[in-house]
Amino acid sequence: MSRMSSKLPILLLASGLAGCGDRPVLPDHQRLAQGFLPPAIEELGQLDWHGHPVSLASDAGGTRFSVSLDAKSWASLGQGVWRAARPFGGLARGADSTLVGGGKPLPQPKLKAKEHQQVALQGLELNDESRALLGTIKKRPAFLLAGPWIYLLLGATASVPPSLSLSESLDLGTGKSGAWRVELGSYSAEGIPLLASQSANFEVAAIRGSVLRARWVAVGDPAQNAHVRVLWNGKVVFEEQRPFDAVPQPRSLEVSLAEGRGLLTLEVLGSQAGFTAFLKPVLCPPLQDDDASSSRDVVLLLADTFRADNLADWGGDPDLCPRLNELAAGGLRFTNTRAPATWTLPSQAAMFSGLYPPQVSVRLYKDRLPDEAWTMAEHFQSAGYRTVAITDGGFVGRPFGFAQGFEWFEEGEVDVPRMLASVQRELDADDGRPLFLFVQSYRAHKPYRVDDITGERLAQSYPVGRSFEKLEKAIASDYETLKRGAPAAGAIGSTLGEYENWYRLASASLDLAFGSIIDSLEGAGILENGVVAFTSDHGESFGEHGVFEHGQGVWDEEAAVPLILHAPGLAPHGDSSPASLVDLPRTLTGLAGIQVHSDWIGRDLCQSSDEPPIVSYQSRPWQKNLDMAVVHRGRKWILDANGRQVLHQYDVAQDPKELFDLSESGSGKALLKELRALLRTLDEPLVSGQAAQTTAAVQAQLDALGYTGDSDEEEEEEEEENGGTVE
Repeated sequence: MSRMSSKLPILLLASGLAGCGDRPVLPDHQRLAQGFLPPAIEELGQLDWHGHPVSLASDAGGTRFSVSLDAKSWASLGQGVWRAARPFGGLARGADSTLVGGGKPLPQPKLKAKEHQQVALQGLELNDESRALLGTIKKRPAFLLAGPWIYLLLGATASVPPSLSLSESLDLGTGKSGAWRVELGSYSAEGIPLLASQSANFEVAAIRGSVLRARWVAVGDPAQNAHVRVLWNGKVVFEEQRPFDAVPQPRSLEVSLAEGRGLLTLEVLGSQAGFTAFLKPVLCPPLQDDDASSSRDVVLLLADTFRADNLADWGGDPDLCPRLNELAAGGLRFTNTRAPATWTLPSQAAMFSGLYPPQVSVRLYKDRLPDEAWTMAEHFQSAGYRTVAITDGGFVGRPFGFAQGFEWFEEGEVDVPRMLASVQRELDADDGRPLFLFVQSYRAHKPYRVDDITGERLAQSYPVGRSFEKLEKAIASDYETLKRGAPAAGAIGSTLGEYENWYRLASASLDLAFGSIIDSLEGAGILENGVVAFTSDHGESFGEHGVFEHGQGVWDEEAAVPLILHAPGLAPHGDSSPASLVDLPRTLTGLAGIQVHSDWIGRDLCQSSDEPPIVSYQSRPWQKNLDMAVVHRGRKWILDANGRQVLHQYDVAQDPKELFDLSESGSGKALLKELRALLRTLDEPLVSGQAAQTTAAVQAQLDALGYTGDSDEEEEEEEEENGGTVE
């Protein structure tokens, strides 16, 4: 099962490696996407796009289509801008697309990520801002591809050429994980992709009460209909026609099959140049009354950028986050937990892989969670779980490797109603398998968003006189007055205090949203009978040590995170033993009763009494600083990137706010010398790194979250970082 070398740091391995024992064998659920390969393109007949023939052919990159568009295909938007719908709903990769007129290819001007999104997300009519943006592009003729649209940019008085030839590569998915995977808009899922007139056949065995469960989606021209059928031994058992979606909208499909062995067929009729997929298709045995008790459902809730002291048991205001405080009061609370990194990408990569960021080769903005790493989601899936992720995207998205192991992965902009509806949909979609559900939200991340109910409830406790945007500008103008390692003072200290109030209100808004999820988990019986964990990937600083926000240091306002566990048999209490997010894979699989994976270096927090050193990495270069911290036996050292120089030292057992720097005292040298051997081990990669391939949509979201320009600074730091070793 391992896809990694066996170079594991024995120093961190807990004594009890197996969890609570093997779980019972589940009834057979047949995931149809496993081992599936799409039908050959050469077998397709002629496809149609508004009366124009579409030709398809296989090439080195997969499948490529070509279509000729006449003048009638284009609608004028004014100012020499014309638009036409793209075949197959704009699912082509776009990087190697061409539009040729009169034998000459037209150029594609480059837009900034935010600008690209601005024209991609418009409906049938452009708003004034988007129209003005397109009007600023001077190099014409040219064309743009944005979402489901092709934009043709001509001179103000020029007419559309009588014929233009569009050629693009069509992304039908990938099967490199062993199951065919399809990406459609916000969704990435195991699936069966089919074009018009294609079908897929499966020889399966159905017992009495077997049900095919799937979600089907068809993307293309809404003026045309998609037509799908399901056949069992040649007999139609499901048939539906509906208009193609411009934006993917999956619909549930549930079909009962007669008992016996036979041929199951998924089929798309017609000749339209649309894209249809049956997502997460599973042939399920009948639900049994004891299915829910045979294995525990596991839910991991992660509040991005949520400080530990937002909660009462971590020293926070008890009125700020009442719902999460209530969850904490009824659970096992690890009050001395730290993140493996102080920003999202490396921290969550470490959490899912059970390895520290250098070991899993995820430290910089351009990295992704490597396919070679064995993740917690993959482990649950291999144990027969239905694995689902609902995230707010950004770094916690497909380009950064987080979809691996999830049968259904859904990401989107920060949208609480969407998140709540998606969670409820998945709780209602019980197919007899236990559920591993991961929910991540940027609700407490900047730009801080505050709902009306929270704003009114906490207005007196957390007053904000200036808007969030004005405070950002004030901080930028005074930022040079901050001194790294020293508390903010003067004007910027006052500004950061008000900025923190915005953050606390946003955290309270997240509490309100997660409270609704907790209600849903309670209604589904998971809070009582399953495993529920709540944590964060890092905190947020407001000048306590001369930096603000996150990824700028490894002091505990950024490194400390809450960790709450609910499971049958866990008595509610606080536990102050040191813990890390790299402990979660062993801990959650142990609580679920699944054999743990040997690649994970953390410990099972519910079984092991070991107290290993805990390490946090800054990872994200910030003004030439790239620090790390190691905590052991009540002492904390902050070191430079190579672990050579002690920058700060604290007795965190007696000084939890890290107010008194002991680095000049010379104490703790012998203990630190012992720890440097561990740091050298942790600095050695166990898996090969991979680079993330982001889209304009992803980059636009990262820009909105405040990550603009990070990649440039990382390139400057990477050579220096890789050139040294811990001594």
